[in-house]
Amino acid sequence: MCWIAWDKLTRGKREGGLGLRNLQDFNDALLSKLSWRILSNPDCLLARILKGKYFPNTTFLESKLGEGGSHGWKGIIIGRDLLKEKLGKIIGNGKKTSVWDDPWLSTKEPKRPMGPAPRQFKDFKVADLFIPNTRRWNEELINVLLPSCKEEILCIIPGSYEVEDRLAWLPQRNGEYTVKTGYYVARGRSLTDQQAAGTQDNFHWITDIWNGKFAPKLKLFLWKSVQGALPVGENLAMRGIMSQSRCTHCGEAETTLHLLFLCPFTQAVWDHAPFRNPVEEQSFTSVKEGISKLKTLTCLPPIGIDGGTLAPWILWSIWLSRNSKIFSNRRTSAKETLNLALIRAREWTSAQGEQRVSTQKAGSIRTMPPIGIQCHTDGAWNEERKAGGMGWTFHEDQKLIGQGSKAMEHIGSPIVAEGMAIRLALNQALDLGFTSLHVASDSAQVITAINSGDPLSEIYGILQDISYLSLLFRSVTFVSTPRKANILADASAKLSLCAFLAVGE
Repeated sequence: MCWIAWDKLTRGKREGGLGLRNLQDFNDALLSKLSWRILSNPDCLLARILKGKYFPNTTFLESKLGEGGSHGWKGIIIGRDLLKEKLGKIIGNGKKTSVWDDPWLSTKEPKRPMGPAPRQFKDFKVADLFIPNTRRWNEELINVLLPSCKEEILCIIPGSYEVEDRLAWLPQRNGEYTVKTGYYVARGRSLTDQQAAGTQDNFHWITDIWNGKFAPKLKLFLWKSVQGALPVGENLAMRGIMSQSRCTHCGEAETTLHLLFLCPFTQAVWDHAPFRNPVEEQSFTSVKEGISKLKTLTCLPPIGIDGGTLAPWILWSIWLSRNSKIFSNRRTSAKETLNLALIRAREWTSAQGEQRVSTQKAGSIRTMPPIGIQCHTDGAWNEERKAGGMGWTFHEDQKLIGQGSKAMEHIGSPIVAEGMAIRLALNQALDLGFTSLHVASDSAQVITAINSGDPLSEIYGILQDISYLSLLFRSVTFVSTPRKANILADASAKLSLCAFLAVGE
């Protein structure tokens, strides 16, 4: 029986669906994977064959379907068109990026300057916006050509060394295309405006249901309750299955809201529940409201279970009691219903605790002791002023032997500040003559990008500089450290930022 429309099921869990794949959109995303390989590796055999036959005098992005194209080429064009919707340019040396034609202004969405280009500047490349022989922006020229985009341009930090520009798939932070992100782009494109508006509400599907600390079957049960997909009397009567839609406990019309919260039998169960504050179930106007408020409940101390974990088990027990009375003619009292919920909740919670302990034992990691000078770095960021503070310290045998800090404007995000802190620390370490360095930062994302060589689009130039500077050391390691072990660098970054902001005022 189709209780919920297929369109709703194919929405993401965040939008109230189950995340089932729409085959047409998924196929387009897979075609985009093939198109991405052709785009990112133009010297491969397939790319050279296709270029010779279909676009000998233009680029792959500018190619057209034309007449007589094969079925395979038509599929590649479909994938290419999906790619173009979220394709951007990441600035390295700026020599291959057109100021007016390429989407280079943002790493979040494809964005290019608006308006017609002045005749004498129509062929400008991004490199022409630099001060000659440097990688610093020419603010005077930007004020003349692109005054409305000045802040966005200045927040782009190109690398100090010769690195080519690169194409990037903007929905993915590292700029590499993935079928998952491609599918969501294709899915968003296929939704109508009315359907897209229907996915926007105040109910938090992830936090209220899918991230709950209770059994997966309960998450599906809550989802079906909110979506009106439980086979209660009202829904069965609407589908012509049952002419009688009365509640089996009280004889009133059986809706999902009535069964789970408003029925006198249900209210007796909630009244006996061991919560610190009573459940005001009579004030609930919808199932969504009830589930949202249940997660905030707190159990009394002897219970040993979180209120947000126990409440779904009570709802599940109410549902089972209703089914037991209908199908087995077995009556269950309110207290017995509550006791069964407590037993099930304790058993499941206990089982999860045992599994967590065994997983921690199996996944223990041995860390190597640091080699050479220990360097701790951190970054601080002010969103309103788009300013960042960077701090770093040097330690040898647990003794502080040096430190530094710097603050600057046009820092676009916290991750940029973290990357800049590492780059500045490496430069100072080289100036001090250090040959072996152990760099620790509390930004796991930046450290992962450095160690894996998988660049983040937002700090592409900074990561290239860090890679180059690392070659100048005899040995250098990069590790992630907890924030509490990074107190001195954190304080240094925040002090420099505060001083910078105070001067600006």
